[in-house]
Amino acid sequence: MLVYPTDKLEFSSEDQRAAHARRYRNFQSAQNVWRQLSVEDRYFVLGRVNYNADVDSAAHDDSLGSIKASGAQRDRIINAIRFAPRDQRFSARYKTAQSKRPRVVRVRAHEKELRAKGLRRPTAIRAREGAVVSATT
Repeated sequence: MLVYPTDKLEFSSEDQRAAHARRYRNFQSAQNVWRQLSVEDRYFVLGRVNYNADVDSAAHDDSLGSIKASGAQRDRIINAIRFAPRDQRFSARYKTAQSKRPRVVRVRAHEKELRAKGLRRPTAIRAREGAVVSATT
């Protein structure tokens, strides 16, 4: 997926030149963000835009040249990359989406009945089990 610089191409109208210049700026912005993303984040971004070609080589390549897309699909991929969040929670979300679901914690039948009635276990037992107990309850 490449977008060529505007000065190397000829256009029949000024509107076409302006649209291509905008597309090239977006491509450069996406390229800068792509270099900052980890491989896991790249997989997540490509999966979010339903990119089905060779995802492995695209995620491991630091340039956007290995992503094969054109037209509207290329523009969607570029925008998804440009606006991909670059924080730690983003990586954590990808990893949790790939991991197994947490196991269900079983609750005893009599505790379910107490919860249904709006009652809770005695404060002394909750404190002994390590729960944070406020002084007002």
